[in-house]
Amino acid sequence: MRDHTYEVVEEHPHLIRDTYSKAISNRDTDAYTIYMNAASKRKERYSLGVKHEIEINNIKEEMSEVKDILRLILNKVNGN
Repeated sequence: MRDHTYEVVEEHPHLIRDTYSKAISNRDTDAYTIYMNAASKRKERYSLGVKHEIEINNIKEEMSEVKDILRLILNKVNGN
């Protein structure tokens, strides 16, 4: 198995290049942690938005049903 050596990417000291595979990696683990925390928060906000959308649609359906029932009652009261 070949040992990998790394070089700092010119003008980007936070990036390193694997000299064998030429892959570039970010060695700034703090930035990665910050990014992953932000990604997790974005995912939570999206999930909460979807949940709220479902709840709103359920309320709209229920309101429509209530309106239909009230129309039926009013029609019966008015003799229609």
